[in-house]
Amino acid sequence: MDVGVEQTHGSSGGRVTWATPTLSACLLLLLLLALGVSARADVGQAAETAEWQRLLTLWHAVLDHSCNAVYSPTLFQKLAADLDKAEEDLRVLADQGLLSAGVAVDLRSLFHGRYEYLKDYHYAKHSRVRLSASAASRCAAWWIIELQLALLRDGSADRDLVEAAKSNIGYQLTFLHYLEKFESEVARRRKQFMDGEKEGKSVDWNAFEADCQRRRNSLLDAYRQRKLPRARSKDALLPYIFALTTTRPAVSVGAAPQTIPPL
Repeated sequence: MDVGVEQTHGSSGGRVTWATPTLSACLLLLLLLALGVSARADVGQAAETAEWQRLLTLWHAVLDHSCNAVYSPTLFQKLAADLDKAEEDLRVLADQGLLSAGVAVDLRSLFHGRYEYLKDYHYAKHSRVRLSASAASRCAAWWIIELQLALLRDGSADRDLVEAAKSNIGYQLTFLHYLEKFESEVARRRKQFMDGEKEGKSVDWNAFEADCQRRRNSLLDAYRQRKLPRARSKDALLPYIFALTTTRPAVSVGAAPQTIPPL
């Protein structure tokens, strides 16, 4: 360690002073240590629990199916029961203060969203030739998310590609967040107008549908052009998503026998 000794006038002693490079290095080290502690508080402490290990196993089981490490409709259907356990595990982690309530809710939605996507499209019994524009965009967003998760789990990508994958996941989740809000609002307004109509009020359904179509197109255009403002709550999930994806479960789910469907 570099230190400087400064002689003081009228004294036989010396005063120890820190050299500027050493001081900067120490401050940087303290900052990195503080960031490390913060990261462990966010993810690491939860990762030490049995609840997190079960979440980790389910997360990778779903990813095994999405990237065809395992192809088995029977095994996939059995994961539905694990989703119920995942909800309880997330609740416990939130109650223990290891996850915020918001993160727990968003992770629950993410687990269910990934499962529903694979059920509806990956393991669908019939091909869906025609999809609405919003349904097609939703499907594309989930497909991109699963693709990026597979890249992160592989572990061979360089740092820039990893950061791009994480950012892309955050953007797709942002779009799904806005789409869900939009569809919920449309359903609420539709019900409100239908109730009003039952009470004898006049409703201009053509104007309502036209407004919905205009706003839907605006949302989809902004998504395709990557102009949607980032949803902070979804970006806050990225450390947890990264931890779940890059940490293998204690027991490999991918070790299950692989069943490839006939051509």
